[in-house]
Amino acid sequence: MRIYPLLDTLSNKRHTFRRPILKSLAAFVLIAVTSVVSFQYQTSEAATSTTASLDGYKINTANVRTGTFSAVKVTVKQVSTGAINTSTANPYFFNALASTSAGASYVVSVSPTSVAGYTVKGVTWCLNTCTGFNEQTSNFRAGSSATFTFYSGSNYHMRWIFQPVAAPTPIPAPIKTPTPAPATPVAPPTTTPSPTTVPASPGPTSISNPDATREATFTSDDRVASVTLPAGSIGDQAICSVSDSTATVSVLTGQTKVAGPYQLLCKTRIGENVSAFVKPVTWHYQLKERLKSGFVPKAYVLAGGVKREITGAVYDKAAAGLTFSANDTGDTMVLASSAPEPYSVLAAVGVGFIALLVGVAALFFLRVPIKRSYADYIRSKYYDL
Repeated sequence: MRIYPLLDTLSNKRHTFRRPILKSLAAFVLIAVTSVVSFQYQTSEAATSTTASLDGYKINTANVRTGTFSAVKVTVKQVSTGAINTSTANPYFFNALASTSAGASYVVSVSPTSVAGYTVKGVTWCLNTCTGFNEQTSNFRAGSSATFTFYSGSNYHMRWIFQPVAAPTPIPAPIKTPTPAPATPVAPPTTTPSPTTVPASPGPTSISNPDATREATFTSDDRVASVTLPAGSIGDQAICSVSDSTATVSVLTGQTKVAGPYQLLCKTRIGENVSAFVKPVTWHYQLKERLKSGFVPKAYVLAGGVKREITGAVYDKAAAGLTFSANDTGDTMVLASSAPEPYSVLAAVGVGFIALLVGVAALFFLRVPIKRSYADYIRSKYYDL
């Protein structure tokens, strides 16, 4: 008779032990699901745009935006798919231009190339904020058509330039002149005359910075590095260019070379290199598709064989552009070092790991009393009768 109450008591204990286990498992599942949703949300928020936009004006060589040339049609044609967009507005605007991670190529052109009193000279362009953009000279390309590679999340600004058509020079009527009488023959000289000295041709002049009184921008062929020279930074006329440098650069452990080195080379009219700038010049590096996630870019200048970090560099994460100023005429480059993961990501991972440890510990400590209670029940059933 005393066996049945004991069995009832043990049965109630088994139900009592099950409830904490189910509660622990439910809490663990809830924490894991919350961590996954939080991580996916952060990943989706970090996604970037895959399109670019293009806008601009049609102007003449005097920077006037009105006239017969303003009605010329601007056409943007994607090279790979043949998709075409056109506009006769002034200003014109094209939005959501498709661009892949490597960039999509487009042909931008104007038609017709000649209107009443004007003909197309070429196009100038700049990217995003366009610091120091000169509408007549910056990144100039001659002709009525040019191929561009647009990158995602960027806004490109263009100016199509038209120049006045010169009136044709009238052909003068021929003038009849009397036939001259034959001249008296002259005996040849007995001595050989000295050769006439040909005057030396004048030195080259700068196209983008002709008088050193205007701001000018120069860009590398791969469009990664560009340099803006403020007015008065060079004391004389000069020809400048931005190109790859062959300088050897040491990279510290934990750093990665992102872009460069590039060199800004300016020569005077007599071919001498400019050794110093009167005012600081502004470098801009376009690092899209070059900078790995979680890395922080830093700018360096290479002068006299010494690598020195440039303080005050500003990194625009949205446009992936690094901008800094330098007085040196040495080469520049961009290195990057790994940065700690964002706090929100580490927090989510840490909470999930702690929840996993708590769940495992709960299962271990709750399982021991259950096994002991069941063993007591078996012992009392078969040995304590």
